[in-house]
Amino acid sequence: MHVVLECTSVPDPQIRIIINDGVAPLTGIKGCPKQKDGMCPLSRFIGAQKEIIKETDWNYDCYGDWEVPAGPEWETMTGSPPK
Repeated sequence: MHVVLECTSVPDPQIRIIINDGVAPLTGIKGCPKQKDGMCPLSRFIGAQKEIIKETDWNYDCYGDWEVPAGPEWETMTGSPPK
């Protein structure tokens, strides 16, 4: 679930993602600052998502013959499969 917040302590609308009742850190998304409450300026988050969409190889990501390696070798903040 995503939540869009407007707070008096920050100038712009913020977004944060909640998974299993916990706030997911957005620090791995381009332009999102390290923030203890997991918030990112909405405009930066949207810009980063637009970049990710442009860079996605939809054919490979959806239909490619790829496997996730065991252990900590592969990590993603964008959901992209290993290359």
